[in-house]
Amino acid sequence: MDSSRWSGYPEVPLQNTVPPYAIHLIILTGKTDWAPHIEDEGLAAALIRAIDDRKKQDDSRPDGHIFHSIHDHDGASCRRILVTNASLPSSLSTQRGGQDVILLPDNVIIANVTPRRSSQLLDFVFGKPSTFVTRPSPYRNLILICGHGSKDRRCGTIGPMLRKSMQQSLRDACVADSQVALVSHLGGTIRS
Repeated sequence: MDSSRWSGYPEVPLQNTVPPYAIHLIILTGKTDWAPHIEDEGLAAALIRAIDDRKKQDDSRPDGHIFHSIHDHDGASCRRILVTNASLPSSLSTQRGGQDVILLPDNVIIANVTPRRSSQLLDFVFGKPSTFVTRPSPYRNLILICGHGSKDRRCGTIGPMLRKSMQQSLRDACVADSQVALVSHLGGTIRS
């Protein structure tokens, strides 16, 4: 392959270029035309505010209270939470204004999440009992492709083409229990 056409790209590996995170909350919006900054509207904004508020409260807690903690490449504990909008539709939520949220790494779908219940969702994620309806995710493989055109025009152009190609490849290979979704910018809205 002629690498001269890529000469503008740095010769560095991609591994460890995105800070690690412990929890990924994927909001199933059923659309692809999100605001340029998802933290400015809707459920994503409410979740990000709740995460920021929780961080202020939890800074004094010992590490024993960390749920879903992982360790980064230096061995330090990581409590970062990534919030992403996805093009998949909410199919479990029955409450007016409720949306489904996929919780990773647990691979479960939590139904009826509203902006008013964002703090309750975090309580649930961190182990407190709740009335949220949960179901195992039907997706054994979930492929996320940035299609956030209002954030980056390139993603809005290439993302849908990549999704279509990936869906066709999965069908051709008879890969079951898989889903390809366009998502908001994967560089992310990560909260530490």
